[in-house]
Amino acid sequence: MAFWSKITGIIGNIFTLGIGSSAHSLKDHTDGIAVRNNADAANANIIIARPQGAYQDIHGATYLDVKQRIIGIEFAFDGDVYTPGGNNGRYGICHTSGGTYTAGALYYEVGANMLPVPMYKMLLASPEMTFSGTISMVEDAIYMAESASAPYSWTLRGGGSAMGLGVVKTVALSFSYTNIGTPVLSTSTIPGGARVLRSSLRVGTPFSGGSNPTCAIEVHGATVDTSLQATADNNVLMTGINYFDNEEIISIPANEGGPVRVTLGGTATAGSGELEVVYVQPLN
Repeated sequence: MAFWSKITGIIGNIFTLGIGSSAHSLKDHTDGIAVRNNADAANANIIIARPQGAYQDIHGATYLDVKQRIIGIEFAFDGDVYTPGGNNGRYGICHTSGGTYTAGALYYEVGANMLPVPMYKMLLASPEMTFSGTISMVEDAIYMAESASAPYSWTLRGGGSAMGLGVVKTVALSFSYTNIGTPVLSTSTIPGGARVLRSSLRVGTPFSGGSNPTCAIEVHGATVDTSLQATADNNVLMTGINYFDNEEIISIPANEGGPVRVTLGGTATAGSGELEVVYVQPLN
């Protein structure tokens, strides 16, 4: 097949591809380029690749890009243990990295394949369930990805907006000896810039039957963990019901908000407790 060369355009304002009734045309338009059907009687669809590469910000968007502006999260999974196949045609989020999956990333499951959703700063998502992990979310809330890098700094919007400024809030969670070796994370998050007013640990059943059980309490940020109670600030081994309060005002660094994390060390065959963390986003 031969080609003409050095042709810069045509005199007419429409260029048709093919000669059949199903052919399509490119047409000059006062506002750009129009894609038309063969008879120039109606607009036609244009099929393009999804934005990618160094110039993706100026690429055309597909309908799928528009639909994935806000993702309804239908399942959450741990990358170390999840096997695709049970959530075909559904959107999910990896809450804990493992295998080929990244914490905070969104995926669309098609059979045994997990198709990554292109991630970008300001992407919105709303989970249909509450889940915990490196990334934790609560059911029916709206979250925004505030970073373009994993784990994307998913931040709860609405409850953490200006209406929440100056309002004292509490995060509570429970734990037991069965959580030794696996940190317990709250489903709600403390925002960056907030001030923790008090952390209260109640050991209802002393940890026993093991060796040197310990408890550390932190706000698990994107890159920095803020300590609320170190292992030396409490003693989960003491007999009886015990309370350990830290009423020091602790500031959470900007952009380092996250869930409250309880990390239990040592060993035990019994023991349980509860934690309350009281914080506020101060008014200026």
